[in-house]
Amino acid sequence: MDAIGNRLLFRGTSSEYQRLRDTLVQLDQPARQVLVELTIAEVTLTDETRFGVEWFLEQTISGGTLSATTEGGSSRQLGGLGAVATHVFSRGRVEAALNAFASNRNLNILSTPRIFTRSGNEAEILVGIDVPIITSQRASDNQSGGDTDVLQTVQYRQTGIILNVRPIVYGDGRIDISLYQEVSSQQPNTSAAINSPLILNRSVSTQISLQEGMTAVIGGLMQDTYTRDQRGIPGLKDLPFIGAAFRSEEVTGDKVELVILLTPYIVRDDDDVEAMTEALTRSVNGALRQRGAQVYTLYPWRAPFASSRTHERPIRRTPPTPN
Repeated sequence: MDAIGNRLLFRGTSSEYQRLRDTLVQLDQPARQVLVELTIAEVTLTDETRFGVEWFLEQTISGGTLSATTEGGSSRQLGGLGAVATHVFSRGRVEAALNAFASNRNLNILSTPRIFTRSGNEAEILVGIDVPIITSQRASDNQSGGDTDVLQTVQYRQTGIILNVRPIVYGDGRIDISLYQEVSSQQPNTSAAINSPLILNRSVSTQISLQEGMTAVIGGLMQDTYTRDQRGIPGLKDLPFIGAAFRSEEVTGDKVELVILLTPYIVRDDDDVEAMTEALTRSVNGALRQRGAQVYTLYPWRAPFASSRTHERPIRRTPPTPN
């Protein structure tokens, strides 16, 4: 037997050869091919509100100055409101500062990676970038112009859409799938001592068995977080109504909804491959035609990629055939 050339040498009678040939015709079938489609849909809503009043009192007394302050309870934020009122009297002054800030952030991620592979083989798709991350830094012994050089250690973190899948097709149309899926991206980091981005990562690793064309939820996250922080003068900040003048408040709300869907399709023949190619090509060309050669300003009230097209199945639907 020649495994590389897919050849078999046989020696025997003609009737034995005919029986062997009939058996080989039934067994010598190409491995099925599979198109695995994943849909990752995520919505993240972040709301933050800060409100505070700060007081400063300075009075001249015999032999010195008396000062009292609540400064530091709230901080002036860019884009917020800050107002200061000052009253000067004969022996001192009084200041009152009002700080108000509100922030809202909506994040919507929708990705649909697809990968085409043969039954029993592992396939991987990666679309992303390598993000440099500073892991450590220290001052060196070298100085130039009075400044000390800083030595940094940088590592690269792979981000983007990563899909690793290994499907196995059975004769009744059932598909066993071993899968690893990751969707990651970099986010700005304004609070760390080391100037490196934050990595927002959503990943799932699982094994699942499905019928062809069936869609299953393989992962999900529903998270709702509410935080309220209050600082101020003990006793006074808790008074009804007037207590708001002696405290600073911060309210933060985060809501995350994430769902990951998986749908496998068996590609049986060349017609299925052609139908799959046409469907995906038509989808890409439709997106280009919808946008056209125009460029426009993105406004908050305008959807960036609004589409009225319905979802198309990537291949034609055919009933599974027995082996």
